[in-house]
Amino acid sequence: MKKYMVLVLALVLSLVLFAGCGSMEDPASGYDLTTVMSSLEEVNPIANPREIDDFSIENDFGFAEGAVAEYLGKISNDQGDSGMILLIKAAEGKGDEVKAALDTYKADQAAFFGNYPDFAQGMALIQDGRIVQDGDYVFLVFSSLSVNGYDAIDTALDSLK
Repeated sequence: MKKYMVLVLALVLSLVLFAGCGSMEDPASGYDLTTVMSSLEEVNPIANPREIDDFSIENDFGFAEGAVAEYLGKISNDQGDSGMILLIKAAEGKGDEVKAALDTYKADQAAFFGNYPDFAQGMALIQDGRIVQDGDYVFLVFSSLSVNGYDAIDTALDSLK
């Protein structure tokens, strides 16, 4: 009877372990957008931040319908401040499409800021903005005016790899 109980216990334990392994996320398979946001906000705090919402994703960035699977973003709500962090997990196989839309958005924002001489610093930061792609993950970062550069941002982005 003891041998039978040990066998049943071993079977139950291996089923529990097997089921638990199936639910664990493989770190190599992607990024946790919340963790990435925290690390980027540490080096690029967004002044008077506004969450980037579904309306913005649908109307401001030019993504094709169904191109974005998940996103997290913040943008400065201060006039003239260029600060933005937008993290996107594209739908499977849509990473290049999302990156192309963000390249266009970046160019459009630089042109918009270029219309206002008072926003020259913000325009320069947008023109030098970072768009980083790793498969279906695409990250856009514009330096905030308070940071005024990309050294710490680049280090944070490099540490994600």
